[in-house]
Amino acid sequence: MRRERAKQTDGGNVSRELSFVLVGLTVLALLLYVIGIQGWLRSMVALVVYTFVPGAALLTRLPRLRPIARVALAAAISLTIIAATSYLLLLLRQFYPAIVAALVFPISAFVLARHAPPAGRDERRRKIGRKIVKGWEALLGDRLALGICGALLIAAGFWFYSVNQVDYREIADFGLVPLLGASWKASFAIVLVALGVYATSTAPKPWLMATIVGALIAAVYLVPIAVYDVPHYPWNYKHVGVTELLLHNHRKLDFVDIYNRWPSFFAAAGVYTRFGGFSNTLDYVKWAEIYFIALQSTLVAAIALTVDRRVAVAGLSAAFFVLLNWIGQAYFSPQAYSFVLMLAVVLIAFGQLYDGGNRIGELLKRIGAFLVRKKQEWPGRPQSTDWPQGVAVAILLAIIFVTA
Repeated sequence: MRRERAKQTDGGNVSRELSFVLVGLTVLALLLYVIGIQGWLRSMVALVVYTFVPGAALLTRLPRLRPIARVALAAAISLTIIAATSYLLLLLRQFYPAIVAALVFPISAFVLARHAPPAGRDERRRKIGRKIVKGWEALLGDRLALGICGALLIAAGFWFYSVNQVDYREIADFGLVPLLGASWKASFAIVLVALGVYATSTAPKPWLMATIVGALIAAVYLVPIAVYDVPHYPWNYKHVGVTELLLHNHRKLDFVDIYNRWPSFFAAAGVYTRFGGFSNTLDYVKWAEIYFIALQSTLVAAIALTVDRRVAVAGLSAAFFVLLNWIGQAYFSPQAYSFVLMLAVVLIAFGQLYDGGNRIGELLKRIGAFLVRKKQEWPGRPQSTDWPQGVAVAILLAIIFVTA
């Protein structure tokens, strides 16, 4: 058992191909940063490196998780590492994003390259090209999946038509939704029907379920980005101001406002401002909602898969999360950032610190059985490969620290 677990620990969460893709992107991002080239290529490459590379490097030394949990925790751990490093520099009054970039990303890339699985092992596991061919053949042979893809393309057409008809100057007391018209409602309805139909299929594919949830996120959160020229929430601007204040003063100013007493989010945002090649934080703020809701819904799906291993349940959980939590909960703010990290805490606690209960839990179980007149059972252990308890607790404490 120990020998098998050791094998799973050695780079199990990041394949050899993905490890070197992330290393290559890190080198490219650092090169663009040093040269000073700006533009969408630098910002996108920097976003991928910023969001996933530090966390992926740490996950190479931990037992293998489900793919969606790997993605979700890589992002949460990356945000934690960047925020913790930035906060330390703030305390030292030396907050320069260049220091964070020089410390965090090269070290993470080195760890990824150093602990990439051996080539022979990856040969036995999966080949990317073979997977793409098999996946394409499976899609062509699946009428339901082809129908879902076609429906999503039709929904995208309706969405583009509707958004192009909106004039934000006509917005009244009821906001943007009344201006979207029948075509947007048709687009939204198509995505919802596709979600319901595919969730009831016998064996839904994870990638297609994720695509449907992504389409749902886009249908809601891309509308303000397409309609407004600048971020539509006025409180975005004070958060931009705090971030710029830290970037210009290189330290937190406790006497200015309460935000400077909890600066982790603003410091982490400042790192991306410089690393992504932006002259001002305001340049990318309107995209924050897409970024945060995507991470949050991925974590919700991962939590659902930890409790219930059905892909449909995970997809529906993420979709309901998007539908019920779509007003003012993912804009550029400390609470959106903290929400991501707290969902990661729940995922780690459910997946790596789950136990059969203690005396308090046993008492609560008996009380529950008495109240509902039904025997209460602890759910089965969700993970077959668990992290060392000390490591899981240390990661949880680090996440909670940067949110405090």
